[in-house]
Amino acid sequence: MNSYGLSSMRKVVLLIVLLISATAFGQKSTGQLTIMDANVDPGGIINELPLAPPGTVGSTYIYEDWRSGELTLKNGTKISGYDLRYDLESDGLEIRYQGEIKICPYKMIDMFTISNPESGLEMKFISSKKLNLVSAAGLSNVVQVLSKNQGTLLLKSYSISVKESTYVPALDMGDHENKIQVKFKYYFVMKNEINPLDKRLKKNKDLFSSKYPDIEEFVKSKRLKLNNDSDVVMLFSYYNSL
Repeated sequence: MNSYGLSSMRKVVLLIVLLISATAFGQKSTGQLTIMDANVDPGGIINELPLAPPGTVGSTYIYEDWRSGELTLKNGTKISGYDLRYDLESDGLEIRYQGEIKICPYKMIDMFTISNPESGLEMKFISSKKLNLVSAAGLSNVVQVLSKNQGTLLLKSYSISVKESTYVPALDMGDHENKIQVKFKYYFVMKNEINPLDKRLKKNKDLFSSKYPDIEEFVKSKRLKLNNDSDVVMLFSYYNSL
């Protein structure tokens, strides 16, 4: 092979080496494979990649904002002057103390109160064990006392649930995220027994027994909603007046 042929071959080899080096550099510098073929649609490739796993939105707190209040432990110790909020997931009362967050587990709690910025009144929560009920089935470990009348209590019990993502990639429909939902249920406590209040009035015939006709008329005349605190408190007061 003559010198001209050798020179041409060296140029071809050099060109191949430069192309390989450039490709390798592009991969290392970006961490991704660079698409060099102009006929390939990058958007089409990305569309075929799987979605990231669904995220989770929502809160596990009864009230997410910090509120002033007072905590009474089972040993009688009172703690006041700090901001509080109750986490249903950990089942504990968070206390904002000197720039840190401390958690008091429900097993140590006798009761606590937190402020209600809307009404200006205190909201009272107690340990369900403090009630000495025949059975506490269905109640959360800490319940809110909405009203009390001669040994009869109106309680609000809280829980959390997760609504799973409903997104269907093939149809491009549904919610992309899991959603945490805070749920609640009302209970009438009579003679140390708990009685759940159904949000549908007709489902409460056994609960109200002979008083049901009067209760039904009252609820309809006042247009009460059995999923609203103030309306249920009004119903509870009326029930105890009969």
